[in-house]
Amino acid sequence: MGNKVTAVMEQMTIPTYVPPAAEEMPMYAETRNHQGTTGNPYPVRVTSRVERGTVTDVVYDVVRLENDYIRLIILPEIGGRIFEAYDKVNDYHFLYRQHVIKPALIGVYGSWISGGMEFNWPFHHRPSTFMPVDYKIEEEADGTAIVWLSEHDPTDRTKGTIGIVLRPDAAYFETRVRLTNRTEFEHMFLFWENAAVKVHERYRLVFPKDVTWCHHHYDRSHTTFPIAKGLYGSELFDPISPRLRNMISSAAMTNSLNPARCTLPTITFPRARRCSPGVTVPTRRTGSTR
Repeated sequence: MGNKVTAVMEQMTIPTYVPPAAEEMPMYAETRNHQGTTGNPYPVRVTSRVERGTVTDVVYDVVRLENDYIRLIILPEIGGRIFEAYDKVNDYHFLYRQHVIKPALIGVYGSWISGGMEFNWPFHHRPSTFMPVDYKIEEEADGTAIVWLSEHDPTDRTKGTIGIVLRPDAAYFETRVRLTNRTEFEHMFLFWENAAVKVHERYRLVFPKDVTWCHHHYDRSHTTFPIAKGLYGSELFDPISPRLRNMISSAAMTNSLNPARCTLPTITFPRARRCSPGVTVPTRRTGSTR
């Protein structure tokens, strides 16, 4: 087509639950454990709570990357997250579009937001996922635009650079990744891009036919696939009855609202014993949940 991609910095007002100030006292690894990682936050200050008060309109600097087919909105102020990915032809957000900034305590240093696309390294949900990054817009001769997002990871001081690429005639975008060890020491790392999508009646998730088990984040819980059975985390699946599941859920809700009442209803069901790896059979003994 020969058309150039629009790549501009502009401002966007987004309703925001402003996070509370970070803790002033240092927090060490043994007191910071979330989703299986301590994060070793010291000396970085940690946000250890969320606010559910008044929503405030906050003006953010964003980068708009757009051609005739799709539009991307990037938030350099919040980790370089892709906040919006919109299919202009079909009038459809192909990444989940949040309408507020509402932090939850998922990040290594506390605050994290859902939706769009998050870039993660060197582990977990990226220590700097809620921190600002540097950015630069680059144009190529054929009209392609690249938004480069760059930072120094606050945990091990490695450098991460992400290039979000949009071509004039493409109904998709690409990412280019450059990770650099700036230190004298070896560092292990992971890298992944965490994309959120909207689930609806036409949504399908396809697994290979030989997948028969599902595993939780840190391999503590397992259940069968495609039909879940037994206990998975705190959730009870068939052959447990819906009534039993509702009783457990109601008790858990009551306990969360009133921590002093840490009790669950006594429910009797067949215990299970493990007879070999991957095989569980019921026995005749009965007992109570704890």
